[in-house]
Amino acid sequence: MSEEPVPYRFLARFIATLKCRVCGETQDPKRAEVLGEKDGALVVRLNCRRCGEQSTVALMQRTEERPRPIRDSSRMGGSQVTPGGIIEKPAPVAVSSVMVVCPVCKVPTRVGIRVKEIKGETVRVRVCRRDGCGQEIDR
Repeated sequence: MSEEPVPYRFLARFIATLKCRVCGETQDPKRAEVLGEKDGALVVRLNCRRCGEQSTVALMQRTEERPRPIRDSSRMGGSQVTPGGIIEKPAPVAVSSVMVVCPVCKVPTRVGIRVKEIKGETVRVRVCRRDGCGQEIDR
């Protein structure tokens, strides 16, 4: 266990909101250890200060800015084998740009909410917003 603070500012605030799955004690960011990065996610080991339970968590950081293709202008022109110009590289897609695919009409769609009464209990259900469909997405 490392006693140094977690190097990522957002991680310390997030870890403080997590609770131990055994005893329910809130996690201490000082007892967290960053193990590394895997597939764009930070892998963190948490140790409970009360019961000593170890758990491993993979955390993804959501970016607020819209990603754009990276332009590599350092390879423009010169005596290289590849021709000069602007090279487009793929970049990750923002979460806000992803759409849900309706299981009935098989088309990307916006999501609406419909309130239903099931066994005397009020439940909010996601529905397809396409014209003519309106089917439930969560079944």
